[in-house]
Amino acid sequence: MKEKLKPYILPVSLCIAVLVSLVLIVALLVNPARFGSRMHQDKSATLKSEVSSKNRYDIYSPTEVIRTAKDGKQGLLTSETTSLMGELVKNIETYHVESVKEISKDNQKHFINTLNSNNSLMLNYGSEIPVKLLSKIFDSKVGSNNFNVNRMILTLGDNTHFYLLGDNGYHVYEVTTKKRNLNQLQNILNKKIQSVNVQMRTLNDRPFLFYPNRVKMRNYGYLLAEQSQTAYINRVLGNTTDTSVKHRKKSTTYSSRDQSLNFDDDDNVLYQDYKQNKRERSYANVLNSAYGYANKLGIPLDNARFDSYNPVKNTVTYRTFVEGYPVFNQKRLGTCSFTMGNGRATRYEFSLLSFQIPIPTNAESTTLPSTGTVLNQLSAEGIDMKKVRSITLGYQVVPEKNNKQLITLQPSWFVNYDGSWINYQLIGNGTGKESF
Repeated sequence: MKEKLKPYILPVSLCIAVLVSLVLIVALLVNPARFGSRMHQDKSATLKSEVSSKNRYDIYSPTEVIRTAKDGKQGLLTSETTSLMGELVKNIETYHVESVKEISKDNQKHFINTLNSNNSLMLNYGSEIPVKLLSKIFDSKVGSNNFNVNRMILTLGDNTHFYLLGDNGYHVYEVTTKKRNLNQLQNILNKKIQSVNVQMRTLNDRPFLFYPNRVKMRNYGYLLAEQSQTAYINRVLGNTTDTSVKHRKKSTTYSSRDQSLNFDDDDNVLYQDYKQNKRERSYANVLNSAYGYANKLGIPLDNARFDSYNPVKNTVTYRTFVEGYPVFNQKRLGTCSFTMGNGRATRYEFSLLSFQIPIPTNAESTTLPSTGTVLNQLSAEGIDMKKVRSITLGYQVVPEKNNKQLITLQPSWFVNYDGSWINYQLIGNGTGKESF
């Protein structure tokens, strides 16, 4: 009997193997998230990051360093060879704080005088920061206070005081310390550092950085890295058994009972957590949650900094910075936004693409007009200057037509007009605005 069946064993085995393979392929196509969950039975229900993320205090670190000389001249400091901001923050972490007191408020003149203190360093944040978030950088004597800061003024001739400034209400806080090591601070500034002539001025009663001369900036090319949809699906929905998939014309949504991921054709991602639908009233908690979700989701934050907070929408935005300058784009590449609760789901919007490797470009540098020239041009075009909140130098993302993995970063001026950043060359025709 065995001899009669022997010729059929191999063909039957092959047929069974093919049928099993077909079943697995169909299961993967119908519901890849569920298939992923079977492959990851050991994962807990909590989101887990497989991508190393930047330290919380690096994300919420200052974005600009301005040095004011003894004669009052000011320069924006950058370095291509050292992490200037990182070294300055490490120096600040050595300070032993003895007391903090508010020395003035609602006094614009005193605020501007402190802002422009001779022989000092000014460290500017992208947006105001709760001082509680800086407790690791300072110590509990500072972190236990309940106020927001936009800037730090480190005096280079006084080793027992520095100042924290809040733009809203022109608050000035004096921080008294034990003797600071000013020689160590000076050693950092003696390294290979570039300085561009600037002036701190006000625009519609808001402090901003004014460039009195034309500015020459380098162009950059970048090779982009792309994370796979499957990585996020497994990370977020990998252990659920109630996942559904909806395919639309230009996007696909993977959903479980309390979470969802939407991927569109432009590599944009929308994550929603329906469990967290309450509005968080503590500003510090919102910023901590924004970082926590980014870390859990595995969003790359290597070149990102805290850029802004919208209190109406309860939205935190991180932005990519290159050589100390912000990157702007009409699409999600270069930014990610976190919106907490507001009676609906907590949302995170980001891109599958991130900046990876700089590459040479044909045009090495671009020369841009001074701030005064740009402001005069905007006024001549009939722009309502009262709606101009700020103006900054930065980089415009210019995609390569034939290769979505390559982009050029083109220097330009950007205007915060009525709450949105717009390339100054496009503001007159209503295009070039960030659409988020």
